[in-house]
Amino acid sequence: MSDPIFDQQLDALLNTLEYPVEPIELIDRAEDLATDPDLLIMLRALPEQQYDSRTEIMSHLGQINSLPGEENVYN
Repeated sequence: MSDPIFDQQLDALLNTLEYPVEPIELIDRAEDLATDPDLLIMLRALPEQQYDSRTEIMSHLGQINSLPGEENVYN
């Protein structure tokens, strides 16, 4: 995620959340903020689980960003 606007949108989104948060809440909030479509794709790919912190979400986004055997469209 080297695009500064993308990074700013993700940072703004994660700062608006009340944790813990479920993926559907995260996606709903991102849609409310008119988030970049590529970021929405990444958020929709998050595992269905409760996230207790922004660090946990960032960790999972990093994993999505580098799955072996998958085309990496986010770098």
